[in-house]
Amino acid sequence: SRAEFVALLRRAAALGIDVIPEFDLPGHARAAVVAMEARHARLVATDPKAASAYRLRDPADRSRYRSAQFYDDNLIDPGLASSYRFIDTVAGEVAGLYREAGVPLRRLHLGGDEVPAGAWQQSPASQALMRREGLRDMPALWSHFFHRVERIAARHGARLAGWEEMGMRGG
Repeated sequence: SRAEFVALLRRAAALGIDVIPEFDLPGHARAAVVAMEARHARLVATDPKAASAYRLRDPADRSRYRSAQFYDDNLIDPGLASSYRFIDTVAGEVAGLYREAGVPLRRLHLGGDEVPAGAWQQSPASQALMRREGLRDMPALWSHFFHRVERIAARHGARLAGWEEMGMRGG
């Protein structure tokens, strides 16, 4: 519960421990992707705008990939504005819990690993973003995503951390 997490943050701070939340994305995000697709399906008939507000997967994406866990639906699409809206909303909620606990949120761990080959190559949303921003390839798209999420984290007072794949991209 929220109260339990706030209590955990306070106890950790009293022990000199920093709790670093991890938002594992753009890969390893299957739970969020599937949940937001279910949200979309529930709301689309009554409120199409709200239904699409947090969508994380381009419904027209025909990209073929398999994650290390053999999923083909576990990536957040960097071409969708709704992906960044979702991340900002979740980061804001987490930052609010830290404020409630009176503990600074210093870092958000992005994860940032295991984006499989083939990701977003046939996503109309990502392809449009690449054309608009002059991004030449998928690594450039991934870096664009990283930098946007970095700005979101900064707005909530945190810096990003991640697995070594983030640093190896040179983004």
